[in-house]
Amino acid sequence: MHETGRKRIIVFSDSAGLIDPECSSAFRELGHEVRIVHLVRNPQNPDMFLLFNLIDRIAEIVSFKPDMIFTINGIGLDNDGIIVRICNLLKIPLVCWYVDKPFYLDQWTDDIVQPFTFFFLFDASYVGEIKQKGTELAFHLHLATNPRSFQNIELNQDEISRFSADVVFVGRSEIEKAKAYRKKLKKYLALLGIEQKIDLDKLVDLYLADPTLQPVDIFSTQILHLLCGKEATEPSLIALFDNWLENEATVKHRKIYIKALKGVDYKVCGENAWLDIVSRENFIPEVSYFKDLKKIYHTVKININISRPQVKTALNQRLFDVPASGGFLLTDYRKDLDRYFEVGKEIDCFRSPAELREKIEYYLSHPELRNCMKESACKRVMEEHTYKNRMQELINIVDRNKKKIDWMKWKKESSHDKQYAIVHNFLAAAFGKLGLLEHAFAHFQETLAIDENNYDALRNCANILIGQIRSRQT
Repeated sequence: MHETGRKRIIVFSDSAGLIDPECSSAFRELGHEVRIVHLVRNPQNPDMFLLFNLIDRIAEIVSFKPDMIFTINGIGLDNDGIIVRICNLLKIPLVCWYVDKPFYLDQWTDDIVQPFTFFFLFDASYVGEIKQKGTELAFHLHLATNPRSFQNIELNQDEISRFSADVVFVGRSEIEKAKAYRKKLKKYLALLGIEQKIDLDKLVDLYLADPTLQPVDIFSTQILHLLCGKEATEPSLIALFDNWLENEATVKHRKIYIKALKGVDYKVCGENAWLDIVSRENFIPEVSYFKDLKKIYHTVKININISRPQVKTALNQRLFDVPASGGFLLTDYRKDLDRYFEVGKEIDCFRSPAELREKIEYYLSHPELRNCMKESACKRVMEEHTYKNRMQELINIVDRNKKKIDWMKWKKESSHDKQYAIVHNFLAAAFGKLGLLEHAFAHFQETLAIDENNYDALRNCANILIGQIRSRQT
């Protein structure tokens, strides 16, 4: 730490991200120095980040000398574990906050499960699964909100007209994603010769019937026995099945609850695929999270929350954003609800489509009660559920648990791991880019000490020398 209590924190930031800028703002509000490393997405595959940006990321790390590297959902980490191992060599805690299910994200790799990586999970049900992968540094950290992003609400007459309704649900249907993943999955299963033996719709029903199940549980009981040989544990098949089931189950689950609103003055806000389910007069096109979402939450009489199936015990973003906007919320029940809110006095919940309909009718006829509850919920969120609260909790946990990291042990083991030869080579390139030649050549020596036949390192070294000679000539 560079000053007592004050840290230098690198945040890997995605231009499409919603939560990482809020966390960066919270760190600064807490008095820490933040360096944001912007990531570049692949235009051909927006789910992936370009590797050419990797040297830039490493150069930022070695020049800024952070006390901690922070990432949402593992963005900015490469699948070869280069950044992770650099954190090891430089003794920098790597902190990953998963605000979605951790195991089916494209950025997930077992390489990040290292004794110096901290995992924070939005849903406590995933903590045990992370620990089973070989780490003790896994903790529950709930989602939150930034009150500044959801206050100072001003609406013009057009917005009041567009957003006003008795009931609104804001969220994606995931219809297009589900269709795309189903097509890929059916093709994969056909290649294995088992497509006709599997009723995919039945598997969705099984998943929705038991909230404690994970897609891998369905895979193990319904598909695994149909496979033999290496296909039985093929990671790409399991990941594809996981992605398909989560999205397909989300579509069906949300569709069931939206259909229960028939006859109510309701609207759904999200992507255009919702028009497969609702009429145009019941539809609001997707809005900006930071600009317009708060206007909807504030304007409607009742906001409803329909969680994705991946949310097992936790509360999603709407539980905090809606109250921060001064809106009233009805949410589907999750175990953590009673821990974070006073049900019936701040927000209320439902456990079935019939109960949702019943509660809507009740609260529409009790506007004074709604107003009282939403004021209480807003006060609770402002005091306890901001990103500033969460980031302070995260830092406290990291500080308490850093002593569990045996840096010397892992540094000793790295001297015999050829993967670290590649890591030293990347570090050398980063130091060379910064013009710190002494450090660059020291890492080239480390590369060759581990792997004396690493010709990439020799070429890298030669290119740096040529670059320096040319820069002096000019």
